[in-house]
Amino acid sequence: MAVKAGVRIATGTDAGLGIAHGQNLTELTHLVNAGLSPMDAIVAGTATAADVCGLGDQIGTLDPGKRADLIVAAGNPLDDINLLADAANITLVVQDGHILKHTTETTQR
Repeated sequence: MAVKAGVRIATGTDAGLGIAHGQNLTELTHLVNAGLSPMDAIVAGTATAADVCGLGDQIGTLDPGKRADLIVAAGNPLDDINLLADAANITLVVQDGHILKHTTETTQR
């Protein structure tokens, strides 16, 4: 109902509270379970979150000149958003252009 009413949905972060960046994306699963599409949930956690924090010109999308913050998952989260909720599926985490996690091991589904 909130989205239909024009409310912008953005996610937060647990990073800095003992949880590493890119390791707790279960909120995206909750958003999809509440009715958002997987893409809308991802945008809520990236572009919209950056915009509402006043940082949309620096982060939130993959554009030239922006900070290189991204995650790579084993599989397509648009097909199964739950891939992002399981840290074993996150194969690469980059923050400010620095690799924080990189593995070739993935969970088979």
